[in-house]
Amino acid sequence: MAYMSVLLVCVMCGVVSSRPNTRSAATQPTAYPKYTFRYAVTFPNKKDYGHEETRDGDTVTGVYAVNLPDGRLQIVKYSVVGDSGFNATVTYIDGEKGHESEEATHEADDDNSGDGKNTE
Repeated sequence: MAYMSVLLVCVMCGVVSSRPNTRSAATQPTAYPKYTFRYAVTFPNKKDYGHEETRDGDTVTGVYAVNLPDGRLQIVKYSVVGDSGFNATVTYIDGEKGHESEEATHEADDDNSGDGKNTE
Protein backbone atom coordinates (compact mmCIF):
# COMPACT_ATOMS: atom_id res chain seq x y z
CA MET A 1 0.00 0.00 0.00
CA ALA A 2 2.82 2.44 0.84
CA TYR A 3 4.40 1.65 -2.52
CA MET A 4 1.20 2.59 -4.34
CA SER A 5 0.92 5.86 -2.38
CA VAL A 6 4.49 6.86 -3.26
CA LEU A 7 3.91 5.94 -6.91
CA LEU A 8 0.68 7.94 -7.00
CA VAL A 9 2.41 11.02 -5.49
CA CYS A 10 5.25 10.77 -8.05
CA VAL A 11 2.80 10.49 -10.95
CA MET A 12 0.79 13.47 -9.66
CA CYS A 13 3.97 15.57 -9.32
CA GLY A 14 4.96 14.64 -12.86
CA VAL A 15 1.56 15.62 -14.24
CA VAL A 16 1.52 18.96 -12.40
CA SER A 17 5.08 19.86 -13.38
CA SER A 18 4.51 18.99 -17.05
CA ARG A 19 1.59 21.42 -17.43
CA PRO A 20 2.36 24.29 -19.78
CA ASN A 21 2.84 27.66 -18.17
CA THR A 22 -0.32 29.64 -18.86
CA ARG A 23 1.12 32.89 -17.51
CA SER A 24 2.83 35.04 -20.10
CA ALA A 25 6.26 36.38 -19.33
CA ALA A 26 6.42 40.11 -18.74
CA THR A 27 8.25 41.86 -21.53
CA GLN A 28 10.89 44.37 -20.61
CA PRO A 29 10.67 47.70 -22.36
CA THR A 30 13.67 48.34 -24.56
CA ALA A 31 15.28 51.66 -23.84
CA TYR A 32 16.93 53.71 -26.56
CA PRO A 33 20.70 53.28 -26.03
CA LYS A 34 22.12 56.72 -25.31
CA TYR A 35 24.99 57.54 -22.95
CA THR A 36 28.20 59.49 -22.49
CA PHE A 37 31.02 58.68 -20.09
CA ARG A 38 34.40 60.21 -19.46
CA TYR A 39 37.31 59.81 -17.09
CA ALA A 40 40.75 61.33 -16.92
CA VAL A 41 43.88 60.82 -14.85
CA THR A 42 46.29 63.70 -14.38
CA PHE A 43 49.93 63.41 -13.34
CA PRO A 44 52.03 66.47 -12.51
CA ASN A 45 55.09 65.37 -14.50
CA LYS A 46 53.58 63.02 -17.14
CA LYS A 47 51.04 63.17 -19.91
CA ASP A 48 47.42 62.83 -18.85
CA TYR A 49 45.41 59.84 -19.98
CA GLY A 50 41.75 58.91 -20.03
CA HIS A 51 38.78 57.66 -22.00
CA GLU A 52 35.64 59.27 -23.41
CA GLU A 53 32.79 57.55 -25.25
CA THR A 54 29.37 58.60 -26.54
CA ARG A 55 26.58 56.37 -27.81
CA ASP A 56 23.43 57.51 -29.53
CA GLY A 57 21.45 54.58 -30.90
CA ASP A 58 23.64 52.55 -33.25
CA THR A 59 26.42 55.16 -33.37
CA VAL A 60 29.34 54.94 -30.94
CA THR A 61 32.29 57.33 -30.98
CA GLY A 62 35.14 57.67 -28.56
CA VAL A 63 38.74 58.44 -27.85
CA TYR A 64 41.19 57.13 -25.29
CA ALA A 65 44.80 57.93 -24.45
CA VAL A 66 47.38 55.60 -22.90
CA ASN A 67 50.90 56.35 -21.64
CA LEU A 68 53.25 53.82 -23.24
CA PRO A 69 56.38 52.47 -21.51
CA ASP A 70 58.65 54.22 -24.03
CA GLY A 71 57.30 57.64 -22.99
CA ARG A 72 54.93 58.17 -25.92
CA LEU A 73 51.24 58.88 -25.56
CA GLN A 74 49.01 56.64 -27.70
CA ILE A 75 45.70 58.23 -28.74
CA VAL A 76 42.99 56.05 -30.28
CA LYS A 77 39.93 57.67 -31.88
CA TYR A 78 37.25 55.14 -32.79
CA SER A 79 33.74 54.89 -34.15
CA VAL A 80 31.09 52.32 -34.95
CA VAL A 81 28.09 53.32 -37.04
CA GLY A 82 25.40 50.64 -37.30
CA ASP A 83 26.91 47.46 -38.69
CA SER A 84 30.03 49.22 -40.02
CA GLY A 85 32.36 47.50 -37.57
CA PHE A 86 35.11 49.04 -35.44
CA ASN A 87 37.02 51.87 -37.17
CA ALA A 88 39.99 53.40 -35.39
CA THR A 89 42.73 55.94 -35.99
CA VAL A 90 45.80 55.63 -33.76
CA THR A 91 48.29 58.46 -33.25
CA TYR A 92 51.38 58.67 -31.08
CA ILE A 93 52.69 61.78 -29.36
CA ASP A 94 56.43 61.68 -28.72
CA GLY A 95 57.17 62.00 -25.01
CA GLU A 96 60.17 64.32 -25.27
CA LYS A 97 59.34 66.32 -28.37
CA GLY A 98 55.59 66.64 -27.79
CA HIS A 99 54.58 66.17 -31.44
CA GLU A 100 52.75 63.43 -33.32
CA SER A 101 55.20 60.80 -34.50
CA GLU A 102 53.13 58.32 -36.52
CA GLU A 103 49.58 57.36 -37.36
CA ALA A 104 47.82 54.07 -38.12
CA THR A 105 44.25 53.47 -39.23
CA HIS A 106 42.08 50.39 -38.79
CA GLU A 107 38.85 50.09 -40.75
CA ALA A 108 36.44 47.19 -40.58
CA ASP A 109 36.08 45.07 -43.71
CA ASP A 110 32.88 45.29 -45.73
CA ASP A 111 31.98 41.72 -44.75
CA ASN A 112 32.45 42.51 -41.01
CA SER A 113 34.70 39.47 -40.63
CA GLY A 114 37.00 41.30 -38.23
CA ASP A 115 40.04 41.29 -40.52
CA GLY A 116 40.66 45.00 -40.89
CA LYS A 117 43.11 46.99 -42.94
CA ASN A 118 46.06 48.42 -41.06
CA THR A 119 47.88 51.22 -42.85
CA GLU A 120 50.70 53.35 -41.58
